Order: sequence, then C-alpha cells, then structure tokens
Amino acid sequence: MEPAGGNRGNDTRRCGFKEIAEKYKKSTAQVTLRWELQNGIITIPKSTHQERIKANTNLYDFELTAAEMTAINGLDATPQPLGMGWNPYTIEY
Repeated sequence: MEPAGGNRGNDTRRCGFKEIAEKYKKSTAQVTLRWELQNGIITIPKSTHQERIKANTNLYDFELTAAEMTAINGLDATPQPLGMGWNPYTIEY
C-alpha cells in the first residue's frame, strides 16, 4: 500500500515516520492523517481501494506523542513556493 503523504524520501526517514508507523502498527498514511487530525487540519483522504478507505478511518485507536508531533512538524520548516508542500502551516500562498 503506497501511503498518502508518506513517501517523501529523506524527510520521512529523517523524522522516523516508518518507525512511528511500526510502533502503532499503522501505515505511514495513517500516521500522516493522525498528525493532521491532532493539528486540527481538515483532510478528505481519497482512495479507490476499499482496504485503504477503511484504513483511512482507523485513526482513533492511537495518539501521537508530543515528541512525534514535533518531529513531524519539523519536516516542512522551510516555506514552500507556489502553495506546495504537505504542511499547510508552512505554505506560502
């Protein structure tokens, strides 16, 4: 399963996305969605695969720690041009 927002190369490896996902027995997409949920970001995930649709709603049986949230928050520390990036708080419009 290719995760939404979870395939960001060095950024996801640097903050330990895979390790966080393994810790909670979740996909990196679920970790991304949980991060958005805990930040109050409204997200509408899209998938045509039934198993991914189900997984995208399975976010309420774990919570990211403050340290995990801080690590993920630091991924897009540099503002991105042209409204690009995965963290809406770091995008310049």
